[in-house]
Amino acid sequence: MKAKLIIRLVVAEAMVLCAAYANAAGGWYLMEPPIDHDHGKVLYEAPIAYWTQEGSFDSATQCEKGLSENFQWFARAKPLSEKQQERSEADFDAMMKWAPGTMRKSRGMGQAAALAARCIASDDPRLAK
Repeated sequence: MKAKLIIRLVVAEAMVLCAAYANAAGGWYLMEPPIDHDHGKVLYEAPIAYWTQEGSFDSATQCEKGLSENFQWFARAKPLSEKQQERSEADFDAMMKWAPGTMRKSRGMGQAAALAARCIASDDPRLAK
């Protein structure tokens, strides 16, 4: 139990140090526009500071590779049956404590947001809120 806590603390500290290094070394973030789940739309025009960080990288090349891997994942993903999709959406609504049917309104928005993702330099002033 104590060992697990120590490991978690070490991992958390390493993540903070990696993020700090990425910022200091001119790292890159893979950013996706936010999704308005209540209205089922991607907020493409939202300021970059409000986009979701999907990854951090040491170079623009690595970030572009991550972006490409996201596209490839969606291209390979097998579509769910209607019943599987409904179950998945209901489970997600429950997990997020959203009203039933909220995720259904956003069907396909995750893929749309991923396809709109961009690599942004960690020192880009648009990231400041």
